[in-house]
Amino acid sequence: MSNLGDEKELEKLLNIKLDKLEKLDILEDDPVMSQDPVPDNDLFKDIPPGKEGFEILSQSPAVNRFEEFLLKTIDETNDMPNGPPFARSITQIAVTERTEVYKNGIQHQYDTSLKKVRDIFLRITSKNPVHNDEIIKVVDDFMSIFIKDKCILLNLVNCKCDPQYELYHHGLHVCLLCINIAAACGYSKEQVLEIGEAGLLADIGMLHIPNDMLKKKVKLKTNELFDIQKHPIIGITLLERVQGIPMSVPLASYQHHERLSGVGYTKNRKAHLIHAYARIVAIADVYHALCCTRAHRRGLLPHEAINRIIKMANFKLLDATIIKSFIKYVSLFPIGSFVNLSDGRVAKTVQSYEDHMNRPLVSILTDFNGTPLPANKIFQVDLSRNYNLKIVGAVDFKGSDEHLMDGF
Repeated sequence: MSNLGDEKELEKLLNIKLDKLEKLDILEDDPVMSQDPVPDNDLFKDIPPGKEGFEILSQSPAVNRFEEFLLKTIDETNDMPNGPPFARSITQIAVTERTEVYKNGIQHQYDTSLKKVRDIFLRITSKNPVHNDEIIKVVDDFMSIFIKDKCILLNLVNCKCDPQYELYHHGLHVCLLCINIAAACGYSKEQVLEIGEAGLLADIGMLHIPNDMLKKKVKLKTNELFDIQKHPIIGITLLERVQGIPMSVPLASYQHHERLSGVGYTKNRKAHLIHAYARIVAIADVYHALCCTRAHRRGLLPHEAINRIIKMANFKLLDATIIKSFIKYVSLFPIGSFVNLSDGRVAKTVQSYEDHMNRPLVSILTDFNGTPLPANKIFQVDLSRNYNLKIVGAVDFKGSDEHLMDGF
């Protein structure tokens, strides 16, 4: 039975009226990502910097092709859920079924996939052959985990990013979030795969943005912002090199900075001309960026990031309907969040319930005095059944990957 209280609470959050956009306190372009040197920087050597270069790129043949495809796709509603929903395949294993060997295997797959993503990105930008099947394999491997253990997959998004490989971590985490969001929205397996691919590749154009600009600790100047805004166009140019890639993948990458109100880029498209896949990638991209620590700001806790994207939906920057589906899937305190309970103990959310967005399954990590419990003493409490306890807030309990699998 649906919990009407949770449903009303979510509707209330998605309808909060704020007076000014500035109250969001969000930097729309927050691109500080360390990255590898690019082998063929001459690809865009004749494009002038700043606004002039951005305008030249935005009128390129590649952009015109994608604009034509977009209009055709939107007219045919090919971006809507079509076919058996992938979510019907999902079964969630219990915490007690996860052995240490199993959890180590999940972590190993993440590490292996990260290396594959770096290799794919660098081969694309250096003009070495890449077939779409290689990219599909990365996404499909995680979808195979998702159908039996979506909670542990969401937990991987909490991996701390190695500063040297931040761009690749970001692509992989956005991919994992896109799989979850697309499944929550009712898309088929084939569509979820494409949306996951789009999330993985969305920021590949960042490889051609100068590193010194990405690492700035001060607000970027207008012309520098235009240089950052080139990356979706650079991205689709790079993705044309991938053999067999579906058109919807680079299209979603190209549009993932468009905003429903028309204030995004590259073309300031409004809601009806923004592909649904791009709307999903946009939410995953913003959510993960907010959770990441940058040189000029701390990363938000997952609960804080959820609140921020809700506010962005209220300003029609992100799609409220998609966010609602996402939150119902992951709860208001997403999987892997550390939370304070009403009895003073610290817990971690390890499983969410669509009908109880404020009452997930949690693992108790401390005693009543805040002392961490040894691993063999950690136990679970189902807040959807235990109404004597509730979450009273999020907390930054531990910041190391060493504790990523605690409670799982």
